[in-house]
Amino acid sequence: MNITNNENMEDEFFRYKRPDIVLNYEGHGKNTKTIILNLLELANSLSRPSTEIMKYFSYEFGTQTKQNTLKGMFSKTDMNNILHKYIQEYIICSLCSLPSTSYKIKKSKIKIICSACGNESSKLPSEHKIINYIQKNKISNKIVM
Repeated sequence: MNITNNENMEDEFFRYKRPDIVLNYEGHGKNTKTIILNLLELANSLSRPSTEIMKYFSYEFGTQTKQNTLKGMFSKTDMNNILHKYIQEYIICSLCSLPSTSYKIKKSKIKIICSACGNESSKLPSEHKIINYIQKNKISNKIVM
């Protein structure tokens, strides 16, 4: 699956690909957990830390997370929809639409810098809690295991 989720793109050599989310479920009733089995592979393909991706899922679903596990049962469709939203808002360059981005954090401002076209964008959903998480943890694009 390509990162931009452009279904019209059939190019098998397109370099910006991500794996499909692989889920497993544990427990029953109130103790159900959704486990992302390939979280590290997914994080590597997006060039973002796995902790940031899990935190985003946590905020969007309103649940707790621990490593690669979400408390509750969430469908693959719901997970893919939230992941697509995250990719569009925090990874894809607003100018060239490529995912070659990283964060530049100065004091309380975050910019997304595109290494493909050089665009610097500060148009992030500032009301989202993930912004505070990124600022507080000074997230870099190094993958956190």
